[in-house]
Amino acid sequence: MKKIFLTLLFFSSSSYAAHISLTKAQSEKLQKFITEKWNSQSQILKNLQEQEVISEATAQQVSQAQQSLSLKVIALHPRTCQRGLKKISLYEDYKSHMSFLKKSEYDEKKQMVFFTIDHSLLPYAMVLNFKLPRIKSESVTHYTFTHGLFKNLQGEIHVQSIDNRCVYFMRAQWLGESTNLNASIVEAFAQTLTKIGLEHLMRIANL
Repeated sequence: MKKIFLTLLFFSSSSYAAHISLTKAQSEKLQKFITEKWNSQSQILKNLQEQEVISEATAQQVSQAQQSLSLKVIALHPRTCQRGLKKISLYEDYKSHMSFLKKSEYDEKKQMVFFTIDHSLLPYAMVLNFKLPRIKSESVTHYTFTHGLFKNLQGEIHVQSIDNRCVYFMRAQWLGESTNLNASIVEAFAQTLTKIGLEHLMRIANL
């Protein structure tokens, strides 16, 4: 248990930049987006303007053999979507920006991403293989985990312009073979990993 919480501490991170100013029109557009995607809306708009990545995960032990996971994460970036996506869409370069990624490869033809997450605090290297087209413009893009711990996880990534700002939102659902970890650990790990992952992507978008 101690090792798990040390891992979560390793992955935790602070906000990635300074305050983002929004016009009244931009605030209204962003609030509309939040209302459509998030059940609990308290302080989300304010936190996004402070460039905080907000993540939420819920895991359950459905039966002795099965677990479920639902997660969502959102962030606001001060640059346009087109500018940020030029870097974010280069999945194969992620290992150069994220020290915990030991492998990041992309098969263009099959639209497959191959990640290996490894760190001395992790009990084992985590392999994530998933089908994801390159995201090069504002869109709703679907992805599927084909192998690994959360095989058959289904999700979608929303990239939407708020005038000269860009909002990134991801959600996913999974029901599958039990991980043999307590549901609360799966929940905390998924929430922390998605948060730090999107924080890194927001930094990549600044390069």
